[in-house]
Amino acid sequence: MLEAQEAINQQLIVPILINKLEELSIESIDKLIVYGKQTNEDFPGWHQEINYNLLTNNSEKTVEYLAFVSINETEAKDMINVSPSQIENIDSVKLSNYLYYEFLQNRIYEPLSVRFKAEEEENKIHGIVNAFNISTLEEDIKLSIRQIEKQIVITLEDKFCLTLDINQVERIFYDISSYRFSNLKNAIKQMEKAIQEVLNFNFPEETNELKAFFKGAVEGAVDGLTGRIKFTEVIVGGVIGNLIIPGLGGVIGGAIGGWFAGNKEQKKMEEIVNKYDVAKTKLDEEFKILLKNCYEDISNLINRLYKINLIGYQIFTQSEELNRQGNNCLNNKNLIEAINFYDTAINLNPHHYVALFNKGFALELLGKYEEAINAYDESLKINSEFISPLENKMMVLGYSLKQYETVILLSDDAIFQGYNTFNILRVRSFSLRNLKRYEEAIKVCDIAISIYSSNPFIYILYRKPPV
Repeated sequence: MLEAQEAINQQLIVPILINKLEELSIESIDKLIVYGKQTNEDFPGWHQEINYNLLTNNSEKTVEYLAFVSINETEAKDMINVSPSQIENIDSVKLSNYLYYEFLQNRIYEPLSVRFKAEEEENKIHGIVNAFNISTLEEDIKLSIRQIEKQIVITLEDKFCLTLDINQVERIFYDISSYRFSNLKNAIKQMEKAIQEVLNFNFPEETNELKAFFKGAVEGAVDGLTGRIKFTEVIVGGVIGNLIIPGLGGVIGGAIGGWFAGNKEQKKMEEIVNKYDVAKTKLDEEFKILLKNCYEDISNLINRLYKINLIGYQIFTQSEELNRQGNNCLNNKNLIEAINFYDTAINLNPHHYVALFNKGFALELLGKYEEAINAYDESLKINSEFISPLENKMMVLGYSLKQYETVILLSDDAIFQGYNTFNILRVRSFSLRNLKRYEEAIKVCDIAISIYSSNPFIYILYRKPPV
């Protein structure tokens, strides 16, 4: 922690520190985090993490001060309460994906997800930015971190028989929420200023495009942030989404740019919208860094205790980017190229169930129905709660392969489990009609209409089936 009356120059001081440490030839420092803080500020103004690959007893005090713990093999063995055979049977890929997506991502992004949902309820720009409730965001994030700290020990023991030392876990998250929180805190302040400028400005016209911009971005953002994809219903299948939204801002231009052109206060409005865009994008970037820090620190702890190598954070981001590139190819009808991207993403992360689903959809569009069904089945094996692969599998079986009895059996099981989605009800009614079980088909149609009356594809339920 570097503290001074004046702001400390990060670009100048960090290289000097690295050079001095190299001269000392210490062999025990694994990681170095440098914090720069002005004396009159409560929190550091910046921090920089340096992977140093050193580690000795000489750095014990420094490591302890930064809230990191180094343990030797004897201490680790005392803490492990599972047999070596149990450790060998742990699926490191499954553990990695659970820790990254199902546990950490869900909880870390929860404060943002709640705010996005609140924005969706508002119809005026000032109401939208007020609904983001920036004043309590910092407190909510730290509350989420404290909840993660309490839950992760119990969760990993229940699901994977891994016993983590609560003191070490507490130190990890104390470090994250204290010493490494400065950049996220600054991003929140930046967002707060941008919101205030929006509230102080009277927009002469509020178009749907402009309001959509302030609501934070694309359809499915809330579901995407938590690893759950929101798919729009279409006849051939789901609209392909991304696993994580690549950015919440960056949408100025197009319709919004055209809207600016017709207004006298164009320059001022562009300035306000640009500031909001930059602030929200910065906030999104800092949330990703928060996720990265939590995942990597817990992964390192698991590795020290159990010698289990988890998937690296960078592998997840590479796999997600390849999935997005595949989506772009799919949207442009480059199906073979899309499948190649999905295969590469899956090779990096074999539990990327969304990439498996997307691959299945591309294969379906190519008419390779059996291969598509295999991809859907693989996706369902990894995450049975991600229902889109089951929907598409049933539609391939019903509409393309005419295996109506199989569709009925699958839909019986799905509905019993509570998955009575529009697509499942639709292909079930279609199959019943083709089996000439008309009364049953009509009942299914009536149920679908009662639940999904606003669905734009509701009309196809009573369409005469093809001969």
